[in-house]
Amino acid sequence: FTASPLAHKPTDFNKWYTSHEPYGISEYQDKFEPYVVIKLFSRKSAAMPMYDERFHSYGMNKVSHIMELAAAGYQFVVLPNVWLIHVPHFESSHKRQFLQDPNERLRNRLTRFEFVVRLMNKYKLESCALVPPNKLN
Repeated sequence: FTASPLAHKPTDFNKWYTSHEPYGISEYQDKFEPYVVIKLFSRKSAAMPMYDERFHSYGMNKVSHIMELAAAGYQFVVLPNVWLIHVPHFESSHKRQFLQDPNERLRNRLTRFEFVVRLMNKYKLESCALVPPNKLN
């Protein structure tokens, strides 16, 4: 969690370590990137928003998906006594290209701005905050 502290900050790991009950994320944060388990479809709700295919290779694919889930009203709940292991892996060539090529980073940033505008229009959001406070918890 030291490589990207913003990606997991809303989870509040200090609270998770001591919690015995599930709790909601109280502060959605840009670049939030939790590991999630999602119910794909139910008769009472629309289908889950899919990944935006414009984000390929490296950069913002998981973040944009979580952002859209939050904008769509999904609630994020942290479960106590549930563990996941992220197995370390070699850095991909896509990540190296992203980090070394300013044009690749600019392309990704432009795509992200376009994505945010699309979310604001699709979910009728009034600001770039993306998720109104009443949609949290």
